[in-house]
Amino acid sequence: MSKEKEKENWSDKEYVLDRVKNDGRALQYASEELRANKEIVLAAIKKAEYPGWALKYASEELRANKEILLEAVKNDGEALNFASEELRANKEIVLAAVNVNGDVLEYASKELQADKEVVLCAIKECGYALNFASEEFQADKDIVMMAISTYVPAIDCASEELRRDKEIIQKIITILKSYTHKELAEDEYLYTFLLNEFFSDIVGEFWGDKEIVLDLTKICSVAILCVSKELQLDTDVIFSAMDTYVIDREYHSTDVYLSFDGGELSNNKEFVLKAVARDGMYLDYASMEFLEDKEVVLAAVKNNGLALQFASEELRADPEIINAAVKNYPEAIHFKLESKKGITKKGIYETIDNAYNSFKNDNPVLELVCDKNTMKIWYDFMTWFYVNDDIQKEEFEFNGQCSLGDSDIELVISPLMQCAMDESAAWWNKYLMTSHYCTAYREFKESCFFCFGDGCEHCDYEGFDEQLCEANVHRIFREIRDSIDTSSFKELSKIKI
Repeated sequence: MSKEKEKENWSDKEYVLDRVKNDGRALQYASEELRANKEIVLAAIKKAEYPGWALKYASEELRANKEILLEAVKNDGEALNFASEELRANKEIVLAAVNVNGDVLEYASKELQADKEVVLCAIKECGYALNFASEEFQADKDIVMMAISTYVPAIDCASEELRRDKEIIQKIITILKSYTHKELAEDEYLYTFLLNEFFSDIVGEFWGDKEIVLDLTKICSVAILCVSKELQLDTDVIFSAMDTYVIDREYHSTDVYLSFDGGELSNNKEFVLKAVARDGMYLDYASMEFLEDKEVVLAAVKNNGLALQFASEELRADPEIINAAVKNYPEAIHFKLESKKGITKKGIYETIDNAYNSFKNDNPVLELVCDKNTMKIWYDFMTWFYVNDDIQKEEFEFNGQCSLGDSDIELVISPLMQCAMDESAAWWNKYLMTSHYCTAYREFKESCFFCFGDGCEHCDYEGFDEQLCEANVHRIFREIRDSIDTSSFKELSKIKI
């Protein structure tokens, strides 16, 4: 069809009428004259999936026609956006529109945005309509309560005073408690509002209110990150967050246990015992002394057998603890003492020895200027760097200064120390996955109580060495790192050859 013929068709009333009856959006192609035809525009509005789209292309005269507007807004409140200024101030039309789409209160006249009947109708359909109501209604407690009942984030639209109102905050908490953890996490907008606006801005001074904080930690464990300093040490609050974290940690990546006081609480046996009884995996955050405490470890593995991986080597060889762990979680068998041969740790040290020897070969004068004690410090430094998971060695680049993990020690790195770290990083990149993970896998298989290395469903399934062997290697890394005295590393920066 030629362009001339097509243009001629869109000026033909019967042709256009037929097209808009099939798809109201076709009105956009009609001639200017036919866009001003009431019969055609009404037909388009009635057939359009979203009548507002059809009204958008109607003539200015018809967009000011009350009959046309009422027909459009009764099915699509958004059509109010294309109404004339006069009709945006028509209460009958605006009520019809907000009854369908409450947030189109945005397009109503200022007078109607201050009309209580209109505002109530709008927020009943959509709480966010509060954002377009007059300031008077944004400061009206009853209206704000109604708005958050239909849309919790509408609290952002309330007056500053009501955003800090305890009764309103408790109302929001009551609504949030009606969601399951899964439902809350899957509602991306609401979950983002909870973690950002609500936790960081709205709760404010009430982070020191124990009643409110307990409710919030039951809704989302991340709340523990925001509580007042006084409540950070309150065991009721901590255990409430811990109980919730056991449920909702699969829905978010925030590690709330990192917020627990690392000194006072992780060193308190009474607290640690209660904590691991709730979640055995908390053993990973307890002080090192408790990894050797049979009572603590037994309580942890009875709750979660996988906590066995954090226990000391002695306790990972203890039959009572192994049996309790395996009873709770059969695959925990892989974390029992890495066969008495300890081949995984042995392999790690062999690789470090190779890195150390390469470093000495590259710097033959080193042993002439350093005594045995200093050479031991060099070995410890390379070992510490090799097993330190806090330093990303895959693409290792150093900027001349080093922070030693969780300690406060800062080092100025000399060229010689840089050379030692480069050597450690090179061997780490080469052997972490190709050797240490594979060795750990072989070691687990050899120590399996069920098949003794022949392979079975407990030690030979897809994903095994990714899920368990990697964790075991990094556990050994942590044991080695924590055994190293880093206080003498500063002496190395003074050595020049």
